[in-house]
Amino acid sequence: MSLLKIATAGAGVLREEAVQVAPEEIGSEKRQLFLEDLRETLLDSGGVGLAAPQVFTSLRIIAVSIQEGILDEDASVRSVPMEIWINPIFRKLSDRRAVNWEGCLSIPGYMGPVERPLEVELEGYNEKGEKRTVRADGFYARVLQHEIDHLDGILYVDRMKDMRSFSRDNSTVFLC
Repeated sequence: MSLLKIATAGAGVLREEAVQVAPEEIGSEKRQLFLEDLRETLLDSGGVGLAAPQVFTSLRIIAVSIQEGILDEDASVRSVPMEIWINPIFRKLSDRRAVNWEGCLSIPGYMGPVERPLEVELEGYNEKGEKRTVRADGFYARVLQHEIDHLDGILYVDRMKDMRSFSRDNSTVFLC
């Protein structure tokens, strides 16, 4: 397995809409090796999420791994073991929204406030090609939405309402 290079702002792949993974490709040796490298890269990065376009691969794949204590001041953040989502689709479950600070492995050293729905449902496939659905709220929902944005060529700065709040990261903020 190997660590993959993380694309930073300015790389064209971050602004493209990623391509669906064909169902017959999911179990292939090539795809499974990529998924292992994606997992390894996420764990090495110190982030909580990573999308395939962030490692120069324009496919609709995300990895998420949230460790307890990632945001010490927010006791409601729960641990989410490493999970892979292939061809994920999310739907908001309510009109409730919240603003919170986000950072991104593709925009290192910066952060900004982003408003997002608090509750979502995600549907997609795992690394075995099995269909799955999950309901997520709070921080977990935010991470999933941030990663799916990457699949659509959207960076968190595109969702910021006021760029004057875009700032250097000198506090605890999650990175995806």
